[in-house]
Amino acid sequence: GAFQVNNLEFGDYYFVETKAPAGYELDTTPRTFTIGEGQVTVPFELGVANKAIIDPNIQTIAFETGTESKILFPGEAAKISDRVSYNNVIPGKEYRLDATLLTKNSALQLTTGQKQFTATSATGQEVVDLTAFDATALRGQQVVVFEQLIDVESGLIVATHEDLNDADQTVSFADPRGGVTFTKVDADTQNPLAGAEFTLYEGTSSAPGNALGVYTSAATTGKVTVNDLPYGNYHFVETKAPAGGYILDGKPIDFEIVSDTTVLELDNVTNKRDYQPQIETLAFETGTNDKVLYPGMATQISDRVTYEQLTPGKNYRLEAKLMTKDGQTVLTQGTKTFTATTENGEEVVALDAFDARALKGQQVVVFERLIDTTTNEVVATHEDLNDADQTVAFLVPSLQTFAFETSTGLQHDIHPHQNVELSDRVVYTNLNPGERYTLEATLVDKLTGNTVFTQGTHEFIPTTASGEVTVPLNALDATDLKGNAYVVFEVLKDESGQVIAEHTDKDSLTQTVSFIEPSIGTVARDKETGESNVHAGPITIVDEVQYQNLDTTQTYDIEGILMDKATNQPLLVDGQTVTATKSFSPANTDGTEEIEFTLDASQLKGKDIVVFETLKLNGAVVAVHQDINDAKQTIKVVDPAIGTTLRDEETATQTPSPEEEVTLVDVVKYENLIPGREYTVKGILMDKATEAPLVIDGEQVEAETTFTPETANGEVEVTFTFNAKGLAGQEVVAFERLYQNGKEVAVHTDINDANQTVKFKTPEIGTTATDQNGEKELNADNEVTVIDVVDYKDLIAGKEYTLQGILMDKATNAPVLVNGEEVHGETTFTPENADGSVEVTFTFDASDLYGKDLVVFEKLMRNGKEVVNHEDIDDEGQTVVIKNPEIGTTLRDVETGTQAPSPEEEISLVDVVKYENLTPGREYTVKGILMDKSTEAPLLVDGEQVEAETTFTPETPNGEVEVTFTFNAKALAGQEVVAFERLYTDGKEVAVHTDINDADQTVKFTKPDLKTIATDQNGDKEIMPEEKVTIIDKVSYEDLIVGKEYTVTGKLMDKATGKPVLSNGKEVLGETTFTPEEPSGVVEVAFDLDARELGGSEVVVFEKLFRNGKEVVAHEDINDLNQTVRFIKKPDPENPGQPENPGNPGQPEQPENPGQPETPQKPENPSKPDNGSSKLEKKEETGKDKDRTTLMSKLPKTGDSLSLLTLLFGSLLVAIGAIVFLNKRKQNR
Repeated sequence: GAFQVNNLEFGDYYFVETKAPAGYELDTTPRTFTIGEGQVTVPFELGVANKAIIDPNIQTIAFETGTESKILFPGEAAKISDRVSYNNVIPGKEYRLDATLLTKNSALQLTTGQKQFTATSATGQEVVDLTAFDATALRGQQVVVFEQLIDVESGLIVATHEDLNDADQTVSFADPRGGVTFTKVDADTQNPLAGAEFTLYEGTSSAPGNALGVYTSAATTGKVTVNDLPYGNYHFVETKAPAGGYILDGKPIDFEIVSDTTVLELDNVTNKRDYQPQIETLAFETGTNDKVLYPGMATQISDRVTYEQLTPGKNYRLEAKLMTKDGQTVLTQGTKTFTATTENGEEVVALDAFDARALKGQQVVVFERLIDTTTNEVVATHEDLNDADQTVAFLVPSLQTFAFETSTGLQHDIHPHQNVELSDRVVYTNLNPGERYTLEATLVDKLTGNTVFTQGTHEFIPTTASGEVTVPLNALDATDLKGNAYVVFEVLKDESGQVIAEHTDKDSLTQTVSFIEPSIGTVARDKETGESNVHAGPITIVDEVQYQNLDTTQTYDIEGILMDKATNQPLLVDGQTVTATKSFSPANTDGTEEIEFTLDASQLKGKDIVVFETLKLNGAVVAVHQDINDAKQTIKVVDPAIGTTLRDEETATQTPSPEEEVTLVDVVKYENLIPGREYTVKGILMDKATEAPLVIDGEQVEAETTFTPETANGEVEVTFTFNAKGLAGQEVVAFERLYQNGKEVAVHTDINDANQTVKFKTPEIGTTATDQNGEKELNADNEVTVIDVVDYKDLIAGKEYTLQGILMDKATNAPVLVNGEEVHGETTFTPENADGSVEVTFTFDASDLYGKDLVVFEKLMRNGKEVVNHEDIDDEGQTVVIKNPEIGTTLRDVETGTQAPSPEEEISLVDVVKYENLTPGREYTVKGILMDKSTEAPLLVDGEQVEAETTFTPETPNGEVEVTFTFNAKALAGQEVVAFERLYTDGKEVAVHTDINDADQTVKFTKPDLKTIATDQNGDKEIMPEEKVTIIDKVSYEDLIVGKEYTVTGKLMDKATGKPVLSNGKEVLGETTFTPEEPSGVVEVAFDLDARELGGSEVVVFEKLFRNGKEVVAHEDINDLNQTVRFIKKPDPENPGQPENPGNPGQPEQPENPGQPETPQKPENPSKPDNGSSKLEKKEETGKDKDRTTLMSKLPKTGDSLSLLTLLFGSLLVAIGAIVFLNKRKQNR
């Protein structure tokens, strides 16, 4: 409750309370104080107290005025009082009590009351009398009195008691009930009548109330009894007379219930029996007889009345009334007067036309009354509201709508352009064909249903009651509607403008259209690595913009800018922002586009770069993605560093032994790497003396380790394992470089860094090998012993060493293998001095080592590692000699057994290899390769060498074995091929025969050849283009294999196009199979074709020679005249006087030496005599092809635009040309 004021200047002050705490009185007394020199550091405290306020309260008890009963009779003037007890009021003050009586179940106000008084003490009582009220409707209910205590002076309510559930405030009304009974009897016999129906109504017959029910007189007794009726007035009305022709007694029967202890007994109710006329009716639409009709402006209804028991000859009148279904309203009337001609019959009453538009969906009923016109008495009625026959129903015009974008037909995901056109397809039912209607469409907000965005109207006249129309809406700018849904409301009006039907449901799915909302998201990555972390330097950032909901018919612009995450400002490189733009037309509504930013990030180490993107359409922003904290949009630039420490792995010192295999470990500590990205540390050992890379066996000593750090800082090891035997006394330094994705990102290369440096030690050995007798040449015995004396220097006295020796094959510089195993010797010793000697012994089977020089290699080992070695393959002191197999070969063709094979697609050559000095029982392999003798290089077939091998186990030292080569020799015609062979055992070469000039190792391939001459059957090379032509190709062959079957296949080619000739849509082929008796000879191939389309063409015959289904040789020269025939061009029908002259086109052919016969061109194939007839004549004589076109068919026809003189002159030229040409052909034969 305290508050404090500080920093007051010296002076006098006071507080005044302006607002009291809740529930307390206001204290307006000023509280003064002074701030002086003595109160600067000690705050001055004021104490202020408030007096609590105690509010008045009231309690009430309600009861019936006068009786103080809590249960009342529900009379017409009920009176209630309320006793109010009050506390904490102010004596002498004037108050008013306001009472209100409410129903307990619905809190409806029934009556009120007031009482004003002056309090004489703080506590007391007052009684408030409420105004009398009608409680007859409150039978069985409870009512509650609410009270308010009001301060008259201020008008304020100071206390209330308003609790609907307070029993003291509540009184109840009783619900007394009684019963009634009467008997239905015959008026004459007083016998009870069953089946009469009475309707019971509230109130008197003069002031009727609600109908309470229909009651039927009981069978046998005729009794009608109703119980449990509340006090009050009621009346019965007979609504149905008993069966059997009784007259309905419609007089009301009034009675009152005043007792709940007895049943009221009424007088008997009588009926008189009378056979009166009866009618039944059937209502329908005039003209159509329909029971269901359209609610039009001038609706007409008729009623078909069927009557019984009328008096023939008597006049009657039917009066019809059309009633609403509730029976309260007369809509129209109609009458018809007629004379009954028979007792039973029917009449139709037409009612007046009326406006039924307000009755859509409702039912109406036709009431009929039959009146005796003589007495004007109603003799029959039919007025049943529930009679289906009397009832007709009106249709309800309805609308169902389907909204869509006009151009695309889309209902949803419409693109929000500046000029969107919508349409609404309206399906209507129950309209009146031929009447004019207007549809009014409105686009509204789906959420509120209020905002109008655009409208449209459509006027139409339906031809059927149901159908559909489309309402176009005015174009609208939908750019601000993206992502939202809107509804098309439709209202249907008739010609008068009255609304007939509407469809305005904002929740309707079919009425709803929605506009799609474009969006973008982006993923930035380094173009080179595809990752989000990069190293400093020139980089290209690729930002993949993922878009959704775009319009494939539009062109969009992406605008990007790089941001500095630390400042949330545009990134500056060399004082400039880094931006990029791209225009694109999306192929699909959803997709991706990439935009690139190229920049120099050399000065951006440690920065986070964020890509912001904006998507625009026609300059308007349609989507953005600009989240400075979005990790997917962020590229991080890192700054790595490394440092290293080099040590010997075995001793962990910087003084390794120069042994055969040394491992140095360089521990590389790194900082600021990118976790999860793969790095490689590449190390190289440097010779400190030269400051150049250390070279071992001609190679630099390098090592690398690839790793993926889990954290930015850590360490990784790079291990160098190498032969250090040559490094005694040298200093070696490790240089390290760190790479990521092929780029160097950190380096540590200090030649003087002691931590990166090691220095090697310096031991030596020398050896002398002999047999046990000191000899250097050994026999190839089953058991041989070689002793190697090893002199050592500069060892560590007292340390255990092991000398490990191995026998080497000087020829291969590889270990000697005996029975598949190397030959080793070993001695372990502990030198007493740094220098000394020791022997190593080798015992082995030398029976397979004939001719070999064996050299002893020694290694000095310590702790399982090489210290130094003596391994000089040319050292005579280390060498002993084992005292030698030979082979020779003969190559032949498998098929012919000769050294002249045919160069075919698949041949086999066999090489017989003779061997000497082998070891019986041992497995050997002869490996052969074919050599091109002309180049002395391996023979290549299809780019591969021709090789073969045979594995065998000899039973004797000398013998022979075959090696077979199978290959494609098609390209080897005329070439010489030599077989080279090598002999191996246990994978080692033991003998060789590779003499390029050895005749026995050599074969020479034959040179098969084809030459062809093509003519017709008569030997002519110029042929008429007839329907059936045979071309004969004479094929001359050379250098074939006698006695072997060959096949020549041919194809006709069009010289002009280089493509196969087609006859009747198929290629023209020929084939002949033969077996030559001599290497050279001739064979013919025939080609049959329809040449009618080949006039003026040159045809070339291509031939191929096959054996065993594989090609041996081909002759396919498109320019070879011998392979060519020419088809004579027929005369041009436009110039019939100029037939083709094969020898000199355009002129009649003349003999070169007139008067002398021309020398025949082909005396070896004389043509058959043609009996003086030309080929043209022969073609016409055959008559086999009715569709063939002759020269005469090409002449002008009647009606052509040529003069008769021209026609005759042309015919004459044709005849002369043909005679000259045919005579020339005869001379040629």
